[in-house]
Amino acid sequence: MPITLNHVSYTYAPGTAYATGALNDVSLTISDGEFVGIMGKTGCGKSTLIQLIAGLLTPTSGTVEVDGRDINSPSYDRSLLRRRVGVVFQHPEHQLFETTVERDVAFGLKHLGLSKEEKQQAVRQALEAVGFEYETVKNQSPLSFSGGEKRRFAIAGVLAVKPGILILDEPIAGLDPLGRQSFLALLDRLHEAGTTILMISHNADAIAEHAQRVVVLEQGSLLMDGEAGQVLSENTFLKEHGIGVGQAAQIAALLEAKGIAMEPGTVRYDDLLRQMIAIGRRLQQ
Repeated sequence: MPITLNHVSYTYAPGTAYATGALNDVSLTISDGEFVGIMGKTGCGKSTLIQLIAGLLTPTSGTVEVDGRDINSPSYDRSLLRRRVGVVFQHPEHQLFETTVERDVAFGLKHLGLSKEEKQQAVRQALEAVGFEYETVKNQSPLSFSGGEKRRFAIAGVLAVKPGILILDEPIAGLDPLGRQSFLALLDRLHEAGTTILMISHNADAIAEHAQRVVVLEQGSLLMDGEAGQVLSENTFLKEHGIGVGQAAQIAALLEAKGIAMEPGTVRYDDLLRQMIAIGRRLQQ
């Protein structure tokens, strides 16, 4: 079942002199298995949006439905949401606190009624999913590892619950190129296995390469919503609204400006490279 926002608005500190509107009448449906990139300038409402979907905030008006049920209804069992939706905030490595990697990754499993063996298996699978050998790291302190490794442990703690919906807020910010590539490959594997993914990022190239659909917010309202190639190829419009444009999209636009026809929606490096190779072959003939 999809995630559905029906005319959702949210105001911080309503009824006070400090009232601030964060979202304004946003309606949105995200189908099962989609990979959606969420973009927009700082302060546009991106983080508020994902906190509403995760049930961490309650809308000022409108409804948020997951699997066809209003998650803010008094009759809704919030434990269902905790199992269904996993959230990875910015710098999740700062949330590590247990004495061992195994204890930290298993923290979210405490109230799921699992046996010791089932918890251990869930932790093992989650650690392996993010590239660790369970036996090697399980008894070590998570705080003794590098920043990128800590982030992977924190993400493993979310994955251990096996959420069907994974929400990420700037998950690749601060990662080195290798760590970024490894993490995005993990998201691709999770997506291929059927996980619905919502990812906030200012990195237009990462969104272009991995997301199927892009939602752009501006001042709390929905500015754009469409297929990734369609949205991210609107270079001039995006720049006018302060949204980053990916390098592949910029190169495709420069080639178009030189009179070299490119396929509509060229925003991914593989698509750009394929067309440039074909152009080179035609010139050699």
